[in-house]
Amino acid sequence: MAPVAATAAILAALPTNMPRMVATGPVEVVWNQTRDACPGKNWAGHIGEQPDSMPLAWHNPLTNQTSLISATDWGTFATVGPSLKELQRHDCSHRVYTSVNSTLPWTFANKQWVQSVHLRPDGTGTCLIHNEFHGGLVANLSLCSRSGPKPCLYW
Repeated sequence: MAPVAATAAILAALPTNMPRMVATGPVEVVWNQTRDACPGKNWAGHIGEQPDSMPLAWHNPLTNQTSLISATDWGTFATVGPSLKELQRHDCSHRVYTSVNSTLPWTFANKQWVQSVHLRPDGTGTCLIHNEFHGGLVANLSLCSRSGPKPCLYW
């Protein structure tokens, strides 16, 4: 079955009360690493802001500010503005979240990425954090998840 036909068949099989996403305009770039990344290097000496997760956004009604982020373990900086349509600047002066980067696996506070945000009407919020522990980065191969010639390349 062709990809378009397969997609149409999958959509047709979904219950009619399920939410559906519909494009309302053309594709546009809202963040460009070459142009918008904050200066600095990450723990490995690479460009610090290396997003490797889906972008997410939230709006704070108390400040009338919308924030758009794409998670990194180096530091999460937001592109901000009054709405998604009016994002104005990538704010490198304030980290929305900074990964703890503990070297102790049992802390569950290692390499971390913000994955979802829920903001309450009073301005307080909760976020879901993705956590990874990489034994090879703490110079203790006994903490790696498997043995072999390159045990810590498998996380």
